[in-house]
Amino acid sequence: MKIFTIDNGEVIPGSLIKERLIAGQFTVKGIIIGQPGRGRKVGFLPLAKDVPTKKDNNGETEWVFYGSLGRTYKNAPKLIKELPDDRERVLCVLRTHIGFRGHNSHTGVNEDTFPGEKIIEGMIAQGAAGRAGYGDQYICTFPVGAKFKTSYTGRLYGKPSSHIYVVESSEKILGGFTEEEYNYYNELIAGEI
Repeated sequence: MKIFTIDNGEVIPGSLIKERLIAGQFTVKGIIIGQPGRGRKVGFLPLAKDVPTKKDNNGETEWVFYGSLGRTYKNAPKLIKELPDDRERVLCVLRTHIGFRGHNSHTGVNEDTFPGEKIIEGMIAQGAAGRAGYGDQYICTFPVGAKFKTSYTGRLYGKPSSHIYVVESSEKILGGFTEEEYNYYNELIAGEI
């Protein structure tokens, strides 16, 4: 399945790979969400060694664009090399932000049930104890055709309070729509414009 990062209304193909120190002894490459610290939580999806990755032009960052979900020997999720029949869904890294002293939420378009399957959870926060503001970040899978919304509260300083996304195909996510843009998109699809 194809991998996307969703960050503050932007849909980015692929996900950044970082190394994480495990048990103070060895490093493992994977996708990291959330933050370390009090009132926060780091989520980590490790990569199997045979998952193809690509470095950027400077060789400074490494990205992964396709993969499938497997299990570690401790039965935790991990990203494995893409299986040929795994094309009916996408994997999304939701790096959802929060407003100043605010929160976030992940729902269906009409504030109904979230259509994604949450694989890994992380948490970001503001303030030394994480109580000034907080929000969830997820690594999820979505079926083709899913529509979902990320919403934000707190001081947003003129930025939108939500974004809507549409999983158009196994290769494309439309989105970062504001409510007004999403309504226009629906009218366009319905042939009303």
